[in-house]
Amino acid sequence: MPIPMEAMDLRENEQPSDFILTQIRTVLEYGDEETPRIDETIMDVSLGQIDEYMKKMQLNQDLPFELTRIRAREIKDEKTFNAVCEHYSIYFVPFDPQLHTKVYFIETADNAVVFTPIELEKGIVNISVELLDKNNTIPEIMDLYMRKGKMRLSDIKFVKLNN
Repeated sequence: MPIPMEAMDLRENEQPSDFILTQIRTVLEYGDEETPRIDETIMDVSLGQIDEYMKKMQLNQDLPFELTRIRAREIKDEKTFNAVCEHYSIYFVPFDPQLHTKVYFIETADNAVVFTPIELEKGIVNISVELLDKNNTIPEIMDLYMRKGKMRLSDIKFVKLNN
C-alpha cells in the first residue's frame, strides 16, 4: 500500500504514546457527528509497541477520565480483518495472523471509543479512533466488542488507584 504523504515521523514531533493519547482524548472529549473519526498514519512504531502502551495506559489510568476501562480483542480471521480495513479505507494490506492485530475499546463513564491500529508496512501503522456507536460502528467491530465468553486469567487486570 502506498504510504500517504502526510504520514507522520514521530521522532521529529512527539512520542507515539503521546500522539495516540491525544487522538483518543480528542475523540472521547469532542467526538460527535462533526468529528466522527480520526485517521492518521504514523511511522517508526509497531503493533507490539502500541499494545504495550495500551496495557500501560490501562494500568496507570493515563487518560484524564476516571476509571477508564480498556479492552483489547484480537482480529483472528481474514474476513473480519478485511471488513475492518475496508471500513477504514485501507486497501492492499494482507491479513497476517502473526501480527496479532487488535481492536481496543476504551470506555469511560460517558463514552466509549474504538482504537484500531493496522500495520501498513513494517514500522508504519494507520491508527483510527472513533466513537463506539451501535448505529454507526460496523458489525464486525461490534461483534468483537460484544464477544462473550469465560474470562481468561490474562483478561484480569489490576489498576493503580490514585489516593
